[in-house]
This record gives sequence, structure tokens and C-alpha cells, in this order.
Amino acid sequence: MNSWKALMRTGNEAFKSGRLSDAERHYLSALQRFEHLELLPEQSDDRLICLIANHHNLAELYQRCSDQQRALQHLMEPHRRVLGLMSDARGNHRLLQNASRAMRYTLPPLMSFARSHPLCDDCMSMLQRSQQWLGAGTTYH
Repeated sequence: MNSWKALMRTGNEAFKSGRLSDAERHYLSALQRFEHLELLPEQSDDRLICLIANHHNLAELYQRCSDQQRALQHLMEPHRRVLGLMSDARGNHRLLQNASRAMRYTLPPLMSFARSHPLCDDCMSMLQRSQQWLGAGTTYH
């Protein structure tokens, strides 16, 4: 098992038992390990989804601690990364398909967050463009 997976699992266990500072430490350590791995969705779609899940775990943790700014950062980071992959996908159908799948994991939590927390105009514009790209058809204000 990759060490980042073990760190995520340990973070999840700590989170479930209410040890939020331990969970945060494990999730952040897992993110550091991710940064040292080459993240190419055409080679490892699972790795991209795990990276998104880890950021979302941190977002949930920070929301529970009422730190909405840090929660938003961990919702936005993987979404920005997926948007970057989509723009790099020119002509690569598999990469575009994997990035599109990943966006379906990054966009809904962001839109949900936006329903109850104000976002800057640039963030809302980016989310609405992402939503239009996916053809979701629902708007959030």
C-alpha cells in the first residue's frame, strides 16, 4: 500500500473518532506525499480521485472547525487542478474523459458550499463556467 493511502486511512480513522488535529496532520502529510508523485490521470485515474478525496476530507474537517476559508481552499484546489488538466487535454480524449469525470467530483461540493457561504465573484464565475461546461443547467447564487 502506498504511504499516502495509509495516511489517508489513518486520517479518516482519527476524524471518525473526533481527533481532528490528528486527522488534519495525516491528511496534510498525505497531500505532501501526493505532491511528490506524478499525477497523470491517463495513467492513474484512481490517484486523481484520491487526491480530490483527501482535499475534500480536509475541507470537511475545516468546516467542522468553522474555518470556512481553509475549507474553501481545499475545495477549490482540486477543482483548479482538474480545470488545468482539462485545458492540457487538447486532443487527448482519455485525459479529457478522466478530467471530466474528476470534475463531477470537484464541482458539486463547491456548489453546495457556495449555497451557504459567500464566494468572491471570480470564484462564482469559474464555478458557473465549469457547471455550464458539464451541462448541469442549474445555477447557484
